[in-house]
Amino acid sequence: MPPVYAAADLYVWPALREAYGLAVLEAQASGLPVVAGREGGVSEVVIDGRSGVLVPSRDPDAFAQAVRAMLERPQRRAAMAEAATRFVIEERSIGRAATLLESALTAAAAIRGLRQ
Repeated sequence: MPPVYAAADLYVWPALREAYGLAVLEAQASGLPVVAGREGGVSEVVIDGRSGVLVPSRDPDAFAQAVRAMLERPQRRAAMAEAATRFVIEERSIGRAATLLESALTAAAAIRGLRQ
């Protein structure tokens, strides 16, 4: 997918019955701002107004309007693209997940009185 993402200006995702939005994270990690429907876990992986735009779920007019607005504003897209990449690196990378898991396991071990 990297060559496809590199050729794009925007990632659009209707988010119908979307549990998490892994493809949305991939697109953001590749430097693409997102327009997506606000459904399921998508709002957990798109920072509305910062890394992309979330629109009401199942509203094709709002979706089309948001896509049009993003395509007409290249500076906004560029700012959101940068924020999207930063968000994925800082909040959703494997390194961040490992840090959060380690903290949770350390806290659980302390509660149970286990030692490292």
